[in-house]
Parts: sequence; C-alpha cells; structure tokens
Amino acid sequence: MRGWKKKTAALALSLGLLLTSAVQTGVVHAESVYEKSVDQEKYSSTFTFEKEDLSDIEYALNNSRKNVEVTIGIKGDASKVNAMSSIKVPKSTIQAIRNSGKTAEFIVEDDSGDMVYAWKFMGGNMEKMADVNLALKIAPVDPSKLTDAITINSAQVQLKHTTELPKNTKLIIPVNEDIILYDLDEASEKSYYLYKLSGSKLSYVSGTRYKIDDDDRFTISIDNGGTYVLSPDKVGTPPSTGNNNTGAVQLQSYSGTVTAGATTSILVTSPATGSFSLESSNPAVAQVLGGGAASGGMQYNIKGLSAGTAVITVTAPGAGSADFTLTVKQPAGSVMIDTLSYNLAPGNIYDYKVTLQGASADEVATSSSRPHIASVRELRRVSKNGAVEVYYRITGVRASADPVTVSSSVRGTHSSIRVMVTSGIRQHGVAARNLSYFQS
Repeated sequence: MRGWKKKTAALALSLGLLLTSAVQTGVVHAESVYEKSVDQEKYSSTFTFEKEDLSDIEYALNNSRKNVEVTIGIKGDASKVNAMSSIKVPKSTIQAIRNSGKTAEFIVEDDSGDMVYAWKFMGGNMEKMADVNLALKIAPVDPSKLTDAITINSAQVQLKHTTELPKNTKLIIPVNEDIILYDLDEASEKSYYLYKLSGSKLSYVSGTRYKIDDDDRFTISIDNGGTYVLSPDKVGTPPSTGNNNTGAVQLQSYSGTVTAGATTSILVTSPATGSFSLESSNPAVAQVLGGGAASGGMQYNIKGLSAGTAVITVTAPGAGSADFTLTVKQPAGSVMIDTLSYNLAPGNIYDYKVTLQGASADEVATSSSRPHIASVRELRRVSKNGAVEVYYRITGVRASADPVTVSSSVRGTHSSIRVMVTSGIRQHGVAARNLSYFQS
C-alpha cells in the first residue's frame, strides 16, 4: 500500500524563525506561504484559537503577499481528532481570507504529526461570511445502515459544521486502510462520487467526481455542512467513469505575460459557470487569487510574484482541466522589509532592515502611523551586492491597544510592519521577506 506523505522536514526546519530576545518556535515563513503552528496543551474536544494567533493570521492575510497555512496540533491520536466537536475559525478570519484574495489552508494533525484532514478556503468571491467549524469525523461506511446499495469500500465524512460554507471551500482527506478497505493501487484507478447522507438515504451531489491523488488524498468541494459519503458506487445518476470529458474546460486564452507584483486574469469560457479549482505549478512565481462570475464566464486573478514561468491548471469536477502558461517578467525594482510584525514595551527598541533593488536610499520614505506610540528613525545605509540596505530603529513610546503601522514607500509601492506597544510584554516578532515591487 502506498504511504501518504507527512509534513516533517519543512516543520523541523522552520523552528526558530520568530524574532525574539530568546529563541521561540511555531511560525514558519516559506518563500510563498506564511505558515503558523498552533497546538493544544492538553486534549479537549473543543479547540479555540488564541486572540494573538488569530491576529497574526489575519495580519498576514491583509499585509503579506503570501498564502497562509495554519497547522492545528491536537493532543491525541487520530481517533481523538475524529472525536473533536469544535475547531472554530471565526468570521473575522474568514472575512480576512475573502478580502485578501489569498488561499488559506488549515491542517488538522494528531500528536504524531500526521495530517488527519485539512480545509482550504479560496479568497475572493466567498459569499457566505460566518464562523466555520472545522471539526469532522471520518469513518468507513456501514452499508447495512443505508437504504441504497453501496459497498464497504466507501468513506463517511460527518462535518460538525451544519450550515452553508463559504464558496469554493475544499476539504482534503488522506486515505488509508481505516477508510478505504481495499488496496490503494486499485482504488487510485477508480472515480469516486460524493453523496449527501440524510438519515439512511444518499443523494448524489451534482457534478462531483474525484480521484485519489499521488499523495493518497481526496480534495473535494464542499458547499454545506452535514454528512457526506465518498464512494466508487453509482447511486442515482452520477456521470460515466469513461474518459473524464463531460464538457472540456475552455479558456479565453492559454498564455499571458505579467510583471512581478502585478495581476492578470484567466477567463474560463466553458463551462460558463460552476466551481473551479486553480493550481499554480510554481507558487513562488505566480499566485492564484480569488475569482468569480464575469462577462463571458468565470474570471480568476493571478498575481506575478517573481521572474519565471508557471502553469496554472484550471480544473472543474466532471469537466477535465486546461492549462494557462504565465510568464512573469522582472520588475523595475523592489522594496523589502525583513519583519512582518513586532511587539515591544514602552522604552524598548527594535532595529530592522529595508532592502531596495533598483532604487536609491534617498527615494525611500519611512514613517510611523502613530509616532506618539511608536517612533521610527534611520540608523545607517549600506550598499551590498547591487542592493541598498537601509537600517531603521523603532522605539516604543507609550502603551496602546491600537496597532501602529511602520511603512517604507518607494515610487508609490510600500511594505509595512505591524507594531504593538504593550506594557510589560516580552518583546518578540515575526520575521518575513515582506516584499513589494514597483514598475517604474
């Protein structure tokens, strides 16, 4: 049986990326993904995010160019994770995902570091804004409890969330012998259909058909809470398992060019409506943002991040896929701050660095949004490897419950740091390549 992949080295290498006076762990900054880990101290069937963790996640969504990945560690094995009654993501975080246009993935792990399931929310046109309960239970299906004929080679997914979900929500389910009760090599060749379970009756979810991916996982689209069944058996009128071509995906164009830091779009002309998933072959070069209905079809925004080429694969359940090749050109220059956020007490100082490419130090304008709470001043300038590094010092002036934005702007483009000044706090912060590009 093929083994599904675990997150190991990436998390191990991520330790210590928090800026503090002593080494801390828990926040990772990958090249194209902002990663954060939160863990239970002891097992409880309910998990609640700390306000500080939510603040970090929402700030990253609103101020970083990266997608967000949050790992939730439950203090127990997979059966304990399945017994969770509540893992609540609040409405404010869902709104931040929508407003950012980014993708946010919440990975729920057991205490051995194995993913039990994950949720993926696609920013942009999400429509429904409400708290989302991530907790769910995955189990084999008991055919004797169903009125429809179905085999044991199926999985039942009971969501603890009971109402409508944000648009384009995805659920990722690893597959093992506890769920699909036959050889995975055989299972990987089959198509699986999604059914809504009401009492003992199954109702086919129109347009759904899924296959196990190379990591032995299902990624399925979910619009509402409730209980679902994934099965290779046909109940009702699911589509043929023939050639996966029930209506090919067509795009207005199949290639494009954009400058790093700028945004372009992909227009799906056929099917003209429906739920589509978009994936970048090179997330460090091009990032998929949100999308929605537009004149002539469904339009999705793509942001160029760095020079190179990325293939954006557009997939629709039951309609195959199509590829869009995006070439990202080098911009005129960039401004980068090495910090995403920082917390300090009145009287404390913090030094950070702004790196400029394609601009001189005289062009950068740096300021504090509330200098009476946290002030900023330039320390020195250094030319290094064709870039200019400008060092600044932030000083905590007085405590405040309101955040301060310290920003550096060049030719209309800026990067910023979120600063909190709190009495008695042990100073700490989050490191990042907080990078923005300018075009001229």
